[in-house]
Amino acid sequence: LVGALVRTLDKLQQKSILLAPTGRAAKVFSAYAGHPAITIHKKIYRQQSFSNEVSNFSVNDNLTTHTFYIVDEASMISNEGLSGAVFGTGRLLDDLIQFVY
Repeated sequence: LVGALVRTLDKLQQKSILLAPTGRAAKVFSAYAGHPAITIHKKIYRQQSFSNEVSNFSVNDNLTTHTFYIVDEASMISNEGLSGAVFGTGRLLDDLIQFVY
């Protein structure tokens, strides 16, 4: 189904990006869809500093416009805040929505 959706979007010249919560899920998603998929973290976060210490990642600027985002395993995306979060606000769902919109 997702493969057909992606092919249809391509025919309509509509950009699409496939996202998954884990690397393994992205690999499986990509195989089923016949289109590259990446992790949500890889797409929406950027590293703030490059040092030997643990660094924080902030929500990246979304430079893609008119793009259809397809998220696999969306039930795995938590919005529970984490104290001392390394990625964004610690609320992945909020960060994803902020990135897309």
